[in-house]
Amino acid sequence: VWPGGAQHDPGGQEGRAGVCTALLGEGTAQLDKVAYEEALADIAANLQTWATVDQRGASLAVLPKHAERGLDLLADTVLRPGLRQADFDRLVAQRKAALQAMRANPSALAGRLQRSVAYGPAHPAGRVATEASYGALKLADCQADARQLLPDGAQLWVVGAIDRPKLTRMLQARFGAWQGKAPAVALPGPAQLRPGRVFAVDVPGAPQAVVQLMHPGPTLTEPGPWQPDKARATVADYEATNVLSAILAAGFSSRINMNIREKHGYAYGAGGGFQYTRDGGAFVVQASVRTDVAGLSVREMLHE
Repeated sequence: VWPGGAQHDPGGQEGRAGVCTALLGEGTAQLDKVAYEEALADIAANLQTWATVDQRGASLAVLPKHAERGLDLLADTVLRPGLRQADFDRLVAQRKAALQAMRANPSALAGRLQRSVAYGPAHPAGRVATEASYGALKLADCQADARQLLPDGAQLWVVGAIDRPKLTRMLQARFGAWQGKAPAVALPGPAQLRPGRVFAVDVPGAPQAVVQLMHPGPTLTEPGPWQPDKARATVADYEATNVLSAILAAGFSSRINMNIREKHGYAYGAGGGFQYTRDGGAFVVQASVRTDVAGLSVREMLHE
């Protein structure tokens, strides 16, 4: 896991972290996309590369008996990625097409705009990728990003049926010569909220409306190695907050789901909970409801 995700994309290149991290998982210098997938399938391994708003990572799940081969593939993915032009072009084209399809999907639009509302459209965490920002990306950008995925500043997590000496030996054999410091990333600062409290997106002809209530929430942070000077701060009542979330919105038996679904039949389900990032938190409740009861659904959520 490396520091730096979507909120650290350069201005005008929103979507860069997502595209470039996905490209890592499209093959290695020796294995193209098809051969790479076949090699993973041969050992029933799942290897994912991913980017969130503030992190990027590569994750491997593999049977212990195939750990050696799985780690070979993980090492090649991280240290010797293929980064082929054809794969890059396909990933960009897929994301542009997804933006087109999203225009008729209220749920997708709500998810896309959530952070823009929570942080403000000018805040690094509130910016969203567009067709123009995807079009501004070049393969050279992803090649540059890959060169910055270095061990000093990264974190490694291993969970499974394997003892530490054996694991250390396997990792040392594959990553022992890997050196370098990952670039430092800065937290983007406080939210720059949009003026107003009610936000609407018109999706003509949509049979459902997505209703989403948001409120600033507590911050839950653990300082990583890239934040050595950041004070350790945790939610003092974390367990109580989780119980609160379960009672109010998280889970089938929550009050909001019992109201919106069971009592009124406005939706198949409604719920939510707390979302934590290193620089802020939010409480979000959401439901996809019949368009004609969108206002009534908001009233019932606020009632609960």
